[in-house]
Amino acid sequence: SRRPVITPRGAAMGLFDELPAAKRAAPEPKDEPPPSPKRVKTEDDAAVDAPEPAPPAREPAVASRSPAEALEKLTKHCANPGKFNRASALAVQLMRGGELERKHGKALFALLEASMTPNPAMRACEASSRFEYRELFEAARACEDDGVFNAKQRARIAVWSFYAIEMNALYTDDNFQFAKALKGLRERVEAMTPWSPRPSVANEDEDEEDDEKEDDEREKERDVGGGADADAEDAAEARAHAARMRLAERAAAAEAWDVEEASRVALLDALDAAAKQYKFAWAQTAIDVAADLFHERRDAFGAEHAARIVATWELVRDKKNARRGGGGGGGGGRRN
Repeated sequence: SRRPVITPRGAAMGLFDELPAAKRAAPEPKDEPPPSPKRVKTEDDAAVDAPEPAPPAREPAVASRSPAEALEKLTKHCANPGKFNRASALAVQLMRGGELERKHGKALFALLEASMTPNPAMRACEASSRFEYRELFEAARACEDDGVFNAKQRARIAVWSFYAIEMNALYTDDNFQFAKALKGLRERVEAMTPWSPRPSVANEDEDEEDDEKEDDEREKERDVGGGADADAEDAAEARAHAARMRLAERAAAAEAWDVEEASRVALLDALDAAAKQYKFAWAQTAIDVAADLFHERRDAFGAEHAARIVATWELVRDKKNARRGGGGGGGGGRRN
């Protein structure tokens, strides 16, 4: 497993181009008087309390900015894979500092989103950044507990956290940890609900019904005359409000489906990551079981994803058959 990289404190200053002031020339040495001989302390001496130790200094890049300003700056750097490791370390420091509140949720969510763009599997599972991603999203989960994020943000973060924490646990040389990670993956698949198509935000039937009601109201206005104008306006406003509510409900349902779809893709990415470990003998049995379960539950993923599951299952099956037939399919070594 990968050990954390210890970053020198001064290295973080370059992240925001905050260079330290130029060093001044050392002053000329002066003739100092010899130190006075030490005096033995007596009972008459007054006791002097030792000064309280100063709290550890925070990184200048974070301490010199408000949380909102720091998050905005860090978001730009987290979007760059080459700067992510250093930027995420500062982000974790800020997230664990106890200063973030609900008003910072949008900015912090943008930072996490930038860290996962354009592809969560590609970004979070990069070998050189796995530790940093795990640290970042463990800190994000702590912020969830502190109420920093709203419900919509928490739903998305749950998907990203799966990549950064659960899926990254598959990249290990510990067979116990690997089997435990695959067990968690199987439990998620077993708990999946049946697949359904994405709900449409627009509802043509309801729109046509609203148009018909508006036409009826106009007819009544012409028949009754101007005395019904106020009632007609109230009715029109009520219809408009109802239409907005229906639209909001449909949009929320579509957004919830999008999150579920992202979760399905994350599970498939994890299966592919596990299948790549088949070259190690200690991983093969657990991969066989996981691939079989995905294949049995492929209808829960939809037709498009089912084809991907079948392809992975066939690949694992061929390796399994080759192993049983004495043709190999996995080495007994451990990952480097």
